[in-house]
Amino acid sequence: TSTVDDTGRASIQTEFVQIQAEIARIATQTNFNGVGIFTATGINGSLSVFVGDLSTSSSINVTIDVIETSGDTVTNLGGIDISGIDLSTAAGAQAALTTIKSALSGIATSRAEIGAGMNRLQSAVTVLQAQSINTQSAESVIRDANVAEEVANLTKFQILAQSGIAALAQANSNSTLVLSLLQK
Repeated sequence: TSTVDDTGRASIQTEFVQIQAEIARIATQTNFNGVGIFTATGINGSLSVFVGDLSTSSSINVTIDVIETSGDTVTNLGGIDISGIDLSTAAGAQAALTTIKSALSGIATSRAEIGAGMNRLQSAVTVLQAQSINTQSAESVIRDANVAEEVANLTKFQILAQSGIAALAQANSNSTLVLSLLQK
């Protein structure tokens, strides 16, 4: 005997339709940089992210299953056709169990692939951040070395200028002494 009557199954079917509508909304509205993530017109199942500098052609590919929709109804989820699911009857609900189980298995596989891609992207971000810090550190060393050299040069030229002025002053004072001796 069934634990859910026809009224309960009708309510479950209504809820299922609402959940499908929400999944369809998410599938059509979710985008990355203006490109649909779950739609066939968007990334169409594969997202490729470039990582590294311009001298390499390194990218990370993430496979994302397309969620096919027709209006507010999800027709394909996790690679499984779910358009014919009807939970309003006991036989329909029983038949839907296998389909939903297969769809959930496909979704779990997709989640694992997306998770692996996210881990790879996070690792790439960490490496790029370390490279950025190292580059900034090297630039700082270069800039600091140039400032120190220029300060040393400035000091050197100031000393030379002051010694030149002192030599001229001494030369001028010596000629004044010679003239005073000659006048006497």
